[in-house]
Amino acid sequence: MYIKQVIIEGFTSYKDQTIAEPFSPKINCIVGANGSGKSNFFKAIRFVLNDFSGAGAEERQKLLHEGAGHASIFGYVEVVFDNSDGRFPLDRDEVRLRRTIGLKKDEFTIDRKHVKCVASNGNQHGSAAWWSSAWPVATAGQ
Repeated sequence: MYIKQVIIEGFTSYKDQTIAEPFSPKINCIVGANGSGKSNFFKAIRFVLNDFSGAGAEERQKLLHEGAGHASIFGYVEVVFDNSDGRFPLDRDEVRLRRTIGLKKDEFTIDRKHVKCVASNGNQHGSAAWWSSAWPVATAGQ
């Protein structure tokens, strides 16, 4: 399993739809100038993997784009995984996880079908059942 594509819109510094691809099944490196959105790119991946669980309206507002122009009223992050190894228990070679937020919504979809995010301990939100610490995301310090 590896990330094939990341799509971000209306999330933190990404006002317009941004598509990042292709990714290697081995090691990937994201580089750029200061202020170019590298940290927010990784924040977006963590967001869709449910690292921001149970965020209230105020916390969700902080995640929406508020830069130049009009502020976003919703935002989403979609991560497309290669599932040819079958790590996701779905009969597909590609799996799309998407999280959409607005002031009054926080929705998850898998392959464009709405799902309720349930933690492995049975609580809604929390650590997502599909996330494992065996898949590290390492970011450099500020």
